[in-house]
Amino acid sequence: MTAPGILQACSRCGSRWPVALGANGPVPARWCPRCRGTLLAPVSAGPAPAHVAPQPQSPQPVAQHSAPARTRSGLPRGYRWIARMPAPPVDESAAGRGSQPLGPTPRYREIPRWGLPVGPAPAAPSGTPTPKYQSWASSARSTMRILVWALILGVIAEAFRYGLLLWNQSHLVGRFTVAISDALSLVIGVLTPVVVILSAIGCAAWLVRTRAERYARSGWRDPRSVRSIFLGALIPGWNLLMPGVLLTELALLDEADGVAAGGPGLPPTGTARAPAGRTRLGWLRGVGDKFQRTFADLSALWLIGFWWGMWVLTNVTVVGVLMARFDTSSQGRADGVLFTLYAYVLALAVAGLTIKVMARFDETPTAARAVPARWLIAT
Repeated sequence: MTAPGILQACSRCGSRWPVALGANGPVPARWCPRCRGTLLAPVSAGPAPAHVAPQPQSPQPVAQHSAPARTRSGLPRGYRWIARMPAPPVDESAAGRGSQPLGPTPRYREIPRWGLPVGPAPAAPSGTPTPKYQSWASSARSTMRILVWALILGVIAEAFRYGLLLWNQSHLVGRFTVAISDALSLVIGVLTPVVVILSAIGCAAWLVRTRAERYARSGWRDPRSVRSIFLGALIPGWNLLMPGVLLTELALLDEADGVAAGGPGLPPTGTARAPAGRTRLGWLRGVGDKFQRTFADLSALWLIGFWWGMWVLTNVTVVGVLMARFDTSSQGRADGVLFTLYAYVLALAVAGLTIKVMARFDETPTAARAVPARWLIAT
């Protein structure tokens, strides 16, 4: 049974449905039987005509084109007006600026490498002046390479001179050949001491700079002054002892910091070679690689000890050559040429070892600190 004159409109499809009549009055429904939309509040459709008796029948939907009841605001019942803030006014000046050219497209100068920064931050430039020995220290290895070539020429000149002496025992030697031999020995004999002095100054400056850097990284100050290091490295006689002591202190400091200079089994930077069988001088490169691996396997203390012994032996040989010059006999002069050849060979070996020691302290610790271990949380 339905309540006469009371209808409910659907908020979705607009259909109107009669309200069921219960024991206590009309019982409004909640859902539309057609579209399952929400039914609005019941409204009165006006009194039914007197001659028409209400007949119980099943609810019949009203045509959809019939308009629902309106309220005073002109909206169907159940609807209301909602006021909203108006949109802000458009800034015409800003719109005009948007049409201006934006300039060139930004681009990277290099491939970006995203991630955490590697290594310590670069130190801010300080106002303290650069010490004068820095330029000498920077050119120390280049000066040592020049000394190596000068000593190689000295070995060739003295070997050629001694070969002429052996040939002269049974054959005559031309005056022009003797003049060439004397000129080579004289030029190299004058040039080599000059390069030796420059190399000694450069090595002393390198030693001062390297010790200062190592002690600064450890949070200490070098206990030895710059003057004492220079005097210990340059004064004859005293320089037989002090360079080895200074280098040993440097190696012990690196080992105490956990950064041994080189470490066993780690070849120095830039020692990669082509396979021996792919070049005409493959056998010679193979020998060089074997020597490099041998020096790389030596610890810093063993390498310094070997260099120290060769350094003392070379200086003793030079003193012996100077003393042999006082013998003016033919056999004495021949022995002097042979001793000079020995001195050049030993000096060449010491120069090569010096470059190896400098490379061990310059390249390996720097490479170890340039790419530190970086631990990240696994995600």
